[in-house]
Amino acid sequence: GAGHVIELSKTLAVKDAAGESIGIERIDAEAAPPVFDALRELIGRGETDEYYERAYALLMARGMRFSLADISGYAWCEVDDHHDLEVAEKILVRGLIS
Repeated sequence: GAGHVIELSKTLAVKDAAGESIGIERIDAEAAPPVFDALRELIGRGETDEYYERAYALLMARGMRFSLADISGYAWCEVDDHHDLEVAEKILVRGLIS
């Protein structure tokens, strides 16, 4: 919505999504305290088996705005496990990512 993230969820339907988080965020000095407060709140509620983005979703629901960066013109590869790393290495060897 207008260059801001309006919802963040692992269960968001692909048809309703306009992008994907690549797991790189920049938290400025102004946003850091509420983000850490939200993380502490989740821990206090026993929500310790969650992704850190859960704190962002909580803050968005409370009206905090998060900007986004369009990286669609850049090469990148997600690496979550050994299989992903093998795929990324093959892509790099082929020269598809410079």
